Parts: sequence; structure tokens; C-alpha cells
Amino acid sequence: MFKKFISIISLSLLCFAAFAAPVPLDRIVAIVNDDVVTETELEYRISVIKEQMKTTNVTLPGDDILQPQVLDRLIEQMLVLQAADRYGVFIDDQALNQALFTIAQQNNATVSELRDMLEDDGIDYQKFLDDLRTQITIQRTEQRLISSEITLNNEEIDHLYNQSLKSTQQNKQYRLGHILVALSRDPTPEQVSLAQARALEAQHMLVETEDFQQVALRFSDSKDVLKQSDLGLRRHDELPTLFADSVHKMEVGEIAGPFRNSSGLHLVQLLEVEQGNAQQPRVINETHVRHILLSTNQVRDDKKTLAEIQKIREAIENGDDFASLAQKHSEDFGTRQAGGDLEWTTSQVLDPAFAQTMDSLKIGEISKPVKSAFGWHIIQVLDRRENDVTENVLKAQIQERVYERKFNEALQNWYTQLRDQALIEVYI
Repeated sequence: MFKKFISIISLSLLCFAAFAAPVPLDRIVAIVNDDVVTETELEYRISVIKEQMKTTNVTLPGDDILQPQVLDRLIEQMLVLQAADRYGVFIDDQALNQALFTIAQQNNATVSELRDMLEDDGIDYQKFLDDLRTQITIQRTEQRLISSEITLNNEEIDHLYNQSLKSTQQNKQYRLGHILVALSRDPTPEQVSLAQARALEAQHMLVETEDFQQVALRFSDSKDVLKQSDLGLRRHDELPTLFADSVHKMEVGEIAGPFRNSSGLHLVQLLEVEQGNAQQPRVINETHVRHILLSTNQVRDDKKTLAEIQKIREAIENGDDFASLAQKHSEDFGTRQAGGDLEWTTSQVLDPAFAQTMDSLKIGEISKPVKSAFGWHIIQVLDRRENDVTENVLKAQIQERVYERKFNEALQNWYTQLRDQALIEVYI
């Protein structure tokens, strides 16, 4: 069966997986600006989700809960695709084929074999491609419009790094359940009152039941509640700032909130705490190296290029200065003025043939001509050292976590803004 494939694609895409189904004329259940959602489309998407949820441990909710959740996702998908159209986000066949190739690789299959796997499970291949293009379009649109809004600065990263060194909690990871009761950006008092009542009802149900997922499915307005109600294990600096400071004071099972921001009211429940592994020191071997590069071109073939660089090497052996010859002859224009100096580097970031030769040289030794993907080189190793990059690695990890947190917060706000600016009418 095709269960392995299902685990690879995000649940938001699975919600729109491509099981072949007839689409008769039917009534409209929602208007989203100039687009519509039909009853048949909604019922079809619900049936797909039910099929996918059979492969999980989540208890299937009733249609009274599932229907508004799925309709909400369809509406948001339309809003994003409309934004993509306005901003000219387009996924061409090359990008689609690359994504398809990646999915096939993840399933240890060729594209042709992947197609057979899909069809064996009753999934229409062309519909699958259309839905995959839609998913990529949504991701590209989110990245394009949100990434430019995210700012990180060195002072912020340094502060979090210093905090992590001082904190005894730095390695802890927290697994949170999250419920969002959405509000518009400028809600009326009545809307706030209704949202507060709904959040309070959700909170009471959480106290009475151990099934957080079921409560989230009933109450949460997260854009992908089937996926985002469980935030997974996260370090403190990965948690949304709105409730991050409250989490480390909570006991497992405890509920906190509601916390309010521009997206609405948030409830969180601490589901699990893990003591993460301490960061191990990272020491890497670095080489200070310089080189001279000659590349083949239309007037100088490979044989002539090799002969030319051999003359340069002979000149170095006869006492000519390496740096001066690099400045005069090297065709690596990024290092030419520096005498071919690549400064401190590692084998992992270099062309394999270049790196292999570099690693075999003694300090001060000059290589014979070596060919890489860029052309012919003469290489000289100036020095070697061990470099402790633990701090750089930790800061890079913190930066990545902070970026992801800010991106998710901005994304939720953007979805709220899309809804506020749209004409949406629901008829069920």
C-alpha cells in the first residue's frame, strides 16, 4: 500500500490528495471573493481526510466538527491562491517536476514507479500533480510574502545565546497542545465576548478529558488544526513569545491561557517535557590554503591549459612569488587580488578533487597541477589548525529557531489579515 508515501507529504496536502471522484453540479457552500466552494468539493475533501485519519491514532470526529474545519481550510487555500495570483507566484513545470522527483526519491522509487504506486492506490495522477502544484504555490507565496517581514539582528541572537549559557533549562524541550480561537484584527466587543466564551468552554473540556486532539478539532481555528494543535517538542526559544515565559513554570497536564494577540485567543496545555542532550563541543579541522586557477575556454583547450599551468608551477619552483603569479594569472577572480588566498577553509566546502589534493599536502608544499570542475589548479597549503566552532554552531541553531518562530507568528497574522480583507460568505 501507499502508506509510506502518505507520511512524507504535509497533512495540508493530504487533505487535498487526488482520489478520483466525479464532480456533479451542486450548490455553493461558500463564496470567497470571486471564487466559490461547492458542496461536492467540501464532501469530497472530508472523505479524503477521513481516509487519511484512518492511518493515524486520532479518533475520527463527527461531521459536525469536521465539516467547518475542512471548509475553513478550503477558504484559506483559496485566499492564498488568490494572493499568489495577485503577486505573480507561478509554479512552472520544471519546479513541479523537481518536487515530483524529490518525492519519488523519498519513496525509493523513480517517477514512473511513483505514478504506478499512486494509481495502485486509486489516486488519479493528473489530479495529484495539480494538487502538488497548488501546495507548492501556497508554500512559495507564504515564503515570498512573509520572509521579507522577518528581521533578525546579532544583538538578539547574542542575548539568547548568553541566556542559554546561564540557564539550567537550556536543554529542556516542551511539547505543547495549542488551541486558537480566532478573532479579526479589529473585533467588536460582542465578537470578543463570544470568543472568550468559546475559549472557556474549550478549557473546561480539556480539564474533563485527556484527549487534547479531540478538543482541538472541535474548537481550534489554527490554519491546519489537524497538524498544528500539537506543536511538538520545542526548546524555549522556539515557542511563540506570547506564552513562552509561562511554559517553563507549568506542570505536565497543566492548561494556561487564554492569551490574546492579533490572531485571537490561545490556550496551551503542557503535554510533555524532555531533557534534551547537552550541546557537544564542535571542533573542525581547517586549512589555510591558496591556489592559482586556469580554466579551459574557446581558445585554450584542456591540453593547452594544463601546459600553461605547468609553466606557472615551474616558475614558482624557480623562485617566483606564488602570490604575484596568482595576481597575474589566476582566473579565480574572487581570490586573484589576494594572491589566490582562500583563507581558512574546510574540505567539505571545496570541490572533491581540490579537497583531496589539499588534504594530502604538507604545510608549505605546492601541488602538481590538479583538475577540478572549475579547471586546473596549483595548490599550496600555508597552515592547518583545529577550530572550536561550538559557539558559531549554537548561534546558528538559535537563529534558525528564532526565524521559524517569527515566521509562524507572522504567518498566522497574515492569514488573519487575508480573512479580514476578503468577502467571505458561508451558506452552511
